[in-house]
Amino acid sequence: MTESQETQTTQQNSNQGLLAAIVVLVLVVIGFAFFAYHSRGNSLTDEDRVRIVKEVVEAIRTETTKTTADIKTAIEDVKETAPDPFAPISEELRTAIETTENVPAFGPADAETVMVMFSDPNCGYCRRQLSAILRLMDEHSEVRVVFREIPVVSAETVDVVAIAHALHMQGKYREYLTELADSSKRVNGDIALEMARKIGADMDRLRNDRFSRKTTEATRENIALASKVNVTGTPTLFINGTVLRGAHTYEDIREIIEKIKEGRPSSPAENQKKE
Repeated sequence: MTESQETQTTQQNSNQGLLAAIVVLVLVVIGFAFFAYHSRGNSLTDEDRVRIVKEVVEAIRTETTKTTADIKTAIEDVKETAPDPFAPISEELRTAIETTENVPAFGPADAETVMVMFSDPNCGYCRRQLSAILRLMDEHSEVRVVFREIPVVSAETVDVVAIAHALHMQGKYREYLTELADSSKRVNGDIALEMARKIGADMDRLRNDRFSRKTTEATRENIALASKVNVTGTPTLFINGTVLRGAHTYEDIREIIEKIKEGRPSSPAENQKKE
């Protein structure tokens, strides 16, 4: 689910909750009115019914206004206290996500520009983004690219991420990425193993490495770091610590890299643009 879909769902849930509260209020007011009259042995006249309806309408109007005001106040409070989702991360966190002791990375270790990609192999936007990243790697070898896979789309992705890391351990990750970018299939463990065979991986070694402690630790580390740098969806890119959310075209990424290198910050609209 995309961030926009999650926001829409949250708004729908809030509206449903407000409607439910109003319905309950109406039932309570009417119930008390009827109980009060019948407990005194009186029957309701037409005037009584009109008066009760007016009281209910006024109560709904009052409670709705109050609830709306409370919601607006809460939203403003969140806006004032929430961190900027497009602000560069701290140098400490940048160092953490750019450190590549246990994850795939390509390009010079002392590169001026370092890109970190958080992705899920079954994320459609990630597939599109991957094609642009692979082109960038081919045409701009001076850029260092770090890959951090996190299983967020489905449970079956956990096994795919483990197989991908096992392929990294035997130097086959770049070839695997090409297969993944070219595939339109939803990837599970079996399909990932087919890809591994196709690129000539050592399958006996892969079976051991995919369940190794090193592979498990790599996945846990990626998930922990994603949480620390506020990755709320995939793909998410960090270029020298500046965040780009969503899938970007090759041309967009090149332009943003140039802006960052020249010290010209990219706008939030650019940083969340999707193809």
